[in-house]
Amino acid sequence: MKGTALKNVPAGYDREHPQAAYLKHKSWYVEYPLADGLLADAGRFIDNILEICNVIRPLNDFMNKAMADSRFMDQP
Repeated sequence: MKGTALKNVPAGYDREHPQAAYLKHKSWYVEYPLADGLLADAGRFIDNILEICNVIRPLNDFMNKAMADSRFMDQP
């Protein structure tokens, strides 16, 4: 999991908190490398992508739930 981050913890949050580094992130994304051979076989590719998406889904669900009441979600 990767993303862009601020240099400092946002104002109002404890800089010494064990999870403070996560508060610095402005965005998140998940990256997964795919072997070239996987791209040549459509059946294997689809099965692999579905497996990857199923692994990532709990994170996506958590982030969506955490952002549900955010004004950010109202932006076009």
